[in-house]
Amino acid sequence: MESDPVLSDKYSNAILQSSVFIEDALNYRTIHHKINKRALQVYRVYHSGLVKWLAGLCIVTIMVLAFFEYPSSLSVSADYRYRNHTRLLAESPPCGATESIEGACLLLFMAESAVQVYLIGWKRLPKKPWLVLYIATVLFSLVDLAVSLAFLCDADSYGFTLRLRRFCRPLFLLISSSIMKKFAKSIKDTLPQMCAVLFLLFLHLFTFSMIGTVLFSSHSNITNASSMDPESQTAYDDFVAAESNTYFHTLWSSLINLLVTMTTANHPDIMMPLYQYNRFFALFFMVFLVIGNFIIFNLLTAVIYNQFKNQWVTSMQNSLFRQIVAIRAAFVVLANSSRQSMAVVGQQVVSKDLLRHVIQNTNIPSSKLPLLYSKLEPLPSSLLSWKEFRGVFDVVMQGPLVKKRERPRSQRRVVRCLQTIVQHKLFAYFTTLVAFCNVLLIVVEISIDPSQLDNAMSRLVYYNLIFACWYVTEHLIRLVGYGPKEYFRSWTNLYSGALSTAIFVLELLVLLLYSTPFRSGPDLVTFHTFSIMVRVLTVLIVLRPLTIVSYVPALSQISTMLLDLLSNLRGFVGILIIAYYLFALLGMELFLNTELGLQAGTDAALRCGTYENLTYFANNFHDFAASVVTLWDLMVVNNWMVFLEAFSRARGPWTQLYFVAWWIVSVVICLHLFVSILLDTFLKKWQDSHPHHTQPTRRNPQLLHALLEDSSSGSMVHVQGFDVHTLHRDQLAEPQDGDIICEIINHGDLYLA
Repeated sequence: MESDPVLSDKYSNAILQSSVFIEDALNYRTIHHKINKRALQVYRVYHSGLVKWLAGLCIVTIMVLAFFEYPSSLSVSADYRYRNHTRLLAESPPCGATESIEGACLLLFMAESAVQVYLIGWKRLPKKPWLVLYIATVLFSLVDLAVSLAFLCDADSYGFTLRLRRFCRPLFLLISSSIMKKFAKSIKDTLPQMCAVLFLLFLHLFTFSMIGTVLFSSHSNITNASSMDPESQTAYDDFVAAESNTYFHTLWSSLINLLVTMTTANHPDIMMPLYQYNRFFALFFMVFLVIGNFIIFNLLTAVIYNQFKNQWVTSMQNSLFRQIVAIRAAFVVLANSSRQSMAVVGQQVVSKDLLRHVIQNTNIPSSKLPLLYSKLEPLPSSLLSWKEFRGVFDVVMQGPLVKKRERPRSQRRVVRCLQTIVQHKLFAYFTTLVAFCNVLLIVVEISIDPSQLDNAMSRLVYYNLIFACWYVTEHLIRLVGYGPKEYFRSWTNLYSGALSTAIFVLELLVLLLYSTPFRSGPDLVTFHTFSIMVRVLTVLIVLRPLTIVSYVPALSQISTMLLDLLSNLRGFVGILIIAYYLFALLGMELFLNTELGLQAGTDAALRCGTYENLTYFANNFHDFAASVVTLWDLMVVNNWMVFLEAFSRARGPWTQLYFVAWWIVSVVICLHLFVSILLDTFLKKWQDSHPHHTQPTRRNPQLLHALLEDSSSGSMVHVQGFDVHTLHRDQLAEPQDGDIICEIINHGDLYLA
């Protein structure tokens, strides 16, 4: 579309304002910012990709500093017994090195907050709690950094090692992402219902702990009606009493051990001594696990799923409202700039030519422009009403769209035959079958003789060479059949082609370096490098058959859903990173330099299943990286009672509160939240992938968009994937026109004619 320079100059300010408002709509941003020319120019630069990338780089940098700060993670081994012998650097980073980087990042954050305040104005600042929190966090971090520098990196000084500002760093990550803020707000609003179920869980745990303490703390009043001789009976009773008193001798130990049992980490260890004493005691643990593990935990998942979904839909409703307000604001700006046409028709209208200038001046993804023009150009009138104006932009506001491509057919007969072959599903099935046969041969050969991985004259080497030649031949046929442009558009072709090329190159290297498998002779020996190359080659071959996922419709559908899920879990992953970061720092503050059981002859080292006996020394809180791995092992909950017992023995029973708090945050809240998001996303995607179960109505816009046709090429335009904003779009209510107008009036700098 060619621009009219006269029209562009006349309405330059209106075009700029309208373009920025449409960009706000595309990114679900609020319109409450300054709209004068200088402020809008700064606003567009601030929200440009380069500035956002630099801000993200600063956030990543200041978060990663925890790995290098005292105590640094710059050692090969996390085991504190060998850390001094496996350091990557002879000395820690010099004093002030990490502090200088942190200070530079904080100054950039301060400059960013100053720009934000300039863009919105001081009057709007009190209405921006996230921005106020951001500024307060930066100021506090700068003050704390100055305090740390005043101690001159003295590791023995508590003023230097505490560094409270490190606990504020996750806020920079949280505030930088609108999706993460939505997740945090939804979690906050879900907490009351979540806490109700957690309180029910605590009542269940406390009740059974009381019963267990009362029943099992002593067996002096329980008689065992057995036919044992007195001596055996006494030894048996002493054994069972000693074992049971290990778990139920106090109410606190009963609480902790039953909590661990509810995670099934120490089941049936805690039950066996009592079960040996009396088989009916097993009913106590069965009832406890059925109520706690199978009923309350699943109830918690249901509550989180329902409440979080409702809160998330509410948050998405607010985003939809901001989007429509921004589009309406763009319409108002353009309509107010052309009052003559408005006076003619008696309502607010926008010139089609003026809208073309706005579209050309707006940062709209190029993939959406053809669809946008296909909605704009067929409109009969040169003046657009609000309904028509919004209809033009609705098609690009509903998630990612992609145009269906028609594969070109070659004029050459041989190439057409190859196209017919490679595009047929039987060819895909055949090539996948060949890859599976290769893997099967490897499994059989290694099962018969594992040393074939080190033998240069083994049958496995011959097999791999033959299959490597086939893989390259297969992809040459695909390249000719599809054509280079179409071939490289397919992720399946790129994946299998890269693996096939790597396999063939490795086989060539083996052949050139060792003349294998054509070299023979009694002096042939195993080469270390050869063994490594064969193992790498085997791993690549094992990965090759995974292309079956894209050829089987059911697998392809599920894998697409998983990819959509992973691409839209940024908010959840960010919240999980924040939880890990905070608990890792807290663990370092609580347990730094806590060395557990270094004496080999201690009772703990001799007892089976203890921290020392299992050599868990690498699981510690001596540096940030080790703390993160320890928290991961605790989140898996297998053997987490080992950590509870070891740190309780070293630092006191109060330490168990830290581990229980981490279990509640990571397992009870985060993992149940993940399951809820997985269910919600999967169910929604499944419904959208089965349109015969869903009527294409106004409340299902994705199916409506699937029916849109590109007028320029005649090919169908369909929806491919979705993002978190469009996940529940069909459940959102249309904002009232009065609410939209009130929001525009509240802007202060806009007015309605």
